[in-house]
Amino acid sequence: MNSPIRRIGVVAAAMFLSLLLASTMIQFVQAEELNTADGNRRTLLDSYSRERGSILVGSTPVAQSSPTEDDLQWQRSYPQAKLYAPVTGYYSFTYGSGNGIEDNYDSMLSGTADALFYRRIGDVLTGKPPQGASVELTIDPAAQKAAYDALGNQRGAVIALDPKTGAILAMVSKPSYDPNLLASHDLRAVSRNWEQLSKAPNDPMINRTIRGDLYPPGSTFKLVTAAAALESGQYTPSPSCRRPRAWTCRRPRSTCPTSTASRAARATRRTWRGRWRSPATPTSASSAWTSGSSRSASRPPSSATASRSTCRCGRRPAPSRPR
Repeated sequence: MNSPIRRIGVVAAAMFLSLLLASTMIQFVQAEELNTADGNRRTLLDSYSRERGSILVGSTPVAQSSPTEDDLQWQRSYPQAKLYAPVTGYYSFTYGSGNGIEDNYDSMLSGTADALFYRRIGDVLTGKPPQGASVELTIDPAAQKAAYDALGNQRGAVIALDPKTGAILAMVSKPSYDPNLLASHDLRAVSRNWEQLSKAPNDPMINRTIRGDLYPPGSTFKLVTAAAALESGQYTPSPSCRRPRAWTCRRPRSTCPTSTASRAARATRRTWRGRWRSPATPTSASSAWTSGSSRSASRPPSSATASRSTCRCGRRPAPSRPR
């Protein structure tokens, strides 16, 4: 075999090896990433070829699929759209599954989860059409409705938990939106609705209970201190605490208004601090007093002195000049 033929053989072998490696990478290594890619319409078409599982609150579906006669064989619908939109999220042919249960449990709802492997084998053997699994939530319908109505037209979020198990009993975020606008099979209308919702004020598509501009909890530790106070038996749910409107000075013994004495003492301390920070090199007798060169002037008066002067005349005391 001459050298040109050998070179062609080496090049052909390298090309076959590259093709084999690329096929292996696509079929095994990158398979999951390609299946979940947003632009993969084949995956979406395959998911619309079978019934998607329902999202249940109690025994009532808050997200369900019904058969249609167009190319997309199943239509996703949300009966109580705005009430449960932060919980369910949306499922759209154009934008995929977004937010909420539709996104986090997409593999279970679509029937492609590994946990449903034996179920899929049974469906194939029995000839049963493939179907996604339903997801039942811990949401309490009464608590969800009460939280939604209580929030009214205000912007905010409400979430209620079972303290024993941590189960979510209510999850409300306002303003809310209608997921049916994104689940339509009219793709042009879906694009218009998406643009309107994305540009809407107050971001209705954001679930404020778990993402976006999160709200700080309302002093949650106060529940502990309040429970301890009630358990002690010394307090009632609506106690009244006494706050003195006046306090007694030590020198001399007289009653001083709390607010007036405090303001006078603070003003006196600020005055003396300002004089203590003056330039250290005096140029005259008055500047020597301002700079604090005298020992007697270097010490600011105590709060008792300030309070005493306030008690007697009711005015802010003026410090005496050193002799």
